[in-house]
Formats: sequence, C-alpha cells, structure tokens
Amino acid sequence: MKLTKTAILSISTLTILMNAAIVPLLSSISAAFPDVSPTLIKMSLSLPALVSIFFSLLTGLLARFIPKKVLLAGGLILYSLGGIGAGFMASIQGFLALRAVLGAGSGVIAPLASDFVADFYEGGQRAKMIGYANSAANITGIFLPLLAASLAVANWRFAFGVYSLGLLVLVLTWFFIPLKNTLISTSSEKQPVFYFSKAVLGPAFSIFFLVLLFYEIPANLSVFVKNEDIGSPSIAALVISISTFASTVFNFAFARIYAKLKDWILPVGFFFCGLGFFAIAGISNLITLIAGEILIGIALGLLFPYFPLKIMEKTTPEETTGALSVLSGAFSIGMFLSPLFFLGASSLLKITHIRGEFTLAAILFGIGTLVTAILQLKYQHSHVS
Repeated sequence: MKLTKTAILSISTLTILMNAAIVPLLSSISAAFPDVSPTLIKMSLSLPALVSIFFSLLTGLLARFIPKKVLLAGGLILYSLGGIGAGFMASIQGFLALRAVLGAGSGVIAPLASDFVADFYEGGQRAKMIGYANSAANITGIFLPLLAASLAVANWRFAFGVYSLGLLVLVLTWFFIPLKNTLISTSSEKQPVFYFSKAVLGPAFSIFFLVLLFYEIPANLSVFVKNEDIGSPSIAALVISISTFASTVFNFAFARIYAKLKDWILPVGFFFCGLGFFAIAGISNLITLIAGEILIGIALGLLFPYFPLKIMEKTTPEETTGALSVLSGAFSIGMFLSPLFFLGASSLLKITHIRGEFTLAAILFGIGTLVTAILQLKYQHSHVS
C-alpha cells in the first residue's frame, strides 16, 4: 500500500513541470531560433496549456470506456515523448508540435492525479493525500527547474531530459496502482460525460479566477524586480521559491486546517492572495516582496487542495472523473487567458506599469473575498434556520 501511495503521489509531480521546467530556458531557446519572433517563442508556454484544456475534458469521456490506469499510461507516454522530444527538434515548428504533445499528455494526467486519490482514499485520509499531492508538485517545481537550468549550461537541449521523470512515473503507476474497471454505470439512467452542477461549477469558476489572477506573478515578477531596482532576476527566483516553500508547508497541514475552517478556506485564501498582491505592489522593497510572496504561497497551499477535495465530496465515483476534468480544464483556461486578461485590462484602464496590474489583482481578490464570505454566511444561515 505504501508503494501505491508513492505511485499516486508521483503523478502530481508532473503537471507543474509542463511550463516550469523551460521558463529558465526561454532566452536560450530564442537564441537557438534567431529568426523566430519572441511571440512564437512564448507560444512554447501557452500552446501546451491550450492543448491541455481539450485533453483534460476528453479524459472525462475516455475514462468511461478505458480503465483509468491504462488512460494514465497513455497520457504519461505522450507527456514523456513531447517533453523529451522537444529538445531534439531542429525547427520551431517541430519544437512547438512536441510541446503540444506534452500539453496533451499533461491534460490527461492532471485530472487523474486527483482522481486516483478519490478512488483509493476517503475522509481525513483523502484530505491528507490531496495536501501531500500538492506538496509533491511544489517540491518538484522547486528542484526540477534548477536541474533543467544546470543541464542547460552545457546545452539547452539537455535540459529537456528532466521530462524523463514521466517514464519513472509510468513504471511506478503501472506496477503499483491496481487496475480498476471503467466507470460505465449499471444504472438504467444515462450518465453525463461531464458532470456540471453547482457543486462542480463553483470550484471550477473559483480556480479559474484564482489562476487567471495569480499567473500575473510568474509572468512578470522578474521584470518587476528589475524595474523597481529590488535586485537581479535571481532575486525573483528566490522569492518564488520561498513562496513555494510556504505553500508546501500549508499543503502538509491542509487536512488539519480544513477540519477547522471547512469552506471558510475559500474567502481566507482569497484574502491572503489579495494581501500578498497588495504588499508586492505597495512599497517596493525586498522585505515587502518576500512578505507578499509568503502570503500568496500560504493561500495557494490552502486553495489548490481545497478545490479537488470539494468536488470529490460532492460527486459519486461515476461523476468524479468528469467533474475533475472540468476543474482541470478551468485551471488551464485561467493559465492561458491570464496574459490576455491583463493585456486587455491594462489597455482599458490605462495601466502603464506592472505595479498597476498587481494592484488590480489585489482589488479583484478583495472583491472575491467579500463575495465568497457573503455566500458562505448565507449558506450557514440557511442551514441553521
């Protein structure tokens, strides 16, 4: 059973690497393709996220006919092929095509990472495993990009070897996760391919809102640090690592915190996000930058495990895979639309500085805090009366 737990947790180490592993390599990739526009180079980040949306939703359908273990193996093969193979491509077209294959594999893996937790754990153990899974993702997100950057010193193409982690996960999951039947129901009622209800759409919209605003940080923090004379780009990498560490600590404590706060985690998490963005945008120095990143890290440590757990609690086993596919798709849509949202908002509101974009995120998180707190109070009042 311990190896089963290890295998299930290993799945979560992969999705964060979809883009995190190559962010430090963008300048090297651009130099390798000197005639390619910067916009096309940046597509190596946005294209996998876009493709993963479709494959996350498709996973909800395929899991009705294909055992999830087999489906996961297919996703891991695509992930490894796309991740490693991109480093061998001599043209930007081939490079982007393999990045799209990586996105397809990641789209299959993402909902199944939580779905296997739902299959094998219940109650407090389920909450613990969801927290541990996010911790595993965060730890990978800290160390694997550093390994990729180290390999890139010799040759940027070597850095794509970090995606061979997908092959290790394939071996672990194939040999140590028991094979289960497909989710075809014996009921005479036709089951929906994707499960849409208030219990699913609420977490899906919330995670979309969270990711849409949060990804302003990884997209612009290094530029912000340089413009504000806070330090070098390595300072940005350092504070993001500090934020990830804070998130990991709260991932481990998630089950205990959830037992006390329950659904108040949502407004509390949004409040910490807003406070974090406000601290970063307010007084530009290293202390407030670190404080803001720690606050955001705490929020993510609470919110990212919260959303899949709520879906697991509100859906039947037949509905869970489709519901988690919707959640995973909402996450990817938020990631993909984040730069477009802030580009449009900056144009509409005449924002000319990254500080203004961070302030906008803080305000929107403040509104999100008020809305979710009011909804939670109304929910409690209706159930008391």
